[in-house]
Amino acid sequence: MVAGHCSVAEPPMTSQEKAFHQFATFAAKLKGDEKSEAQTFLFHLLAAFGHDPNTLPESSTFEYRVARGSTLKGDQNYTSDTVFDTFP
Repeated sequence: MVAGHCSVAEPPMTSQEKAFHQFATFAAKLKGDEKSEAQTFLFHLLAAFGHDPNTLPESSTFEYRVARGSTLKGDQNYTSDTVFDTFP
């Protein structure tokens, strides 16, 4: 020990703190591809809060994909099929 310095031990982490630390470690490794990683991210986050990671909480659902085209700020993006279908 160095003169004038005392060593203070960190208190042990709670199980909740450990779960959040594990989640943060997992999340830091993600590549950022929402389409392929969103569900895995959500299940790890739920597990950190103590939920069963294999099921969604009651009354929860994943967002549904748009069947045709995509949306941006709630506006429909048109595909070549939808544009040309409107011509006579």
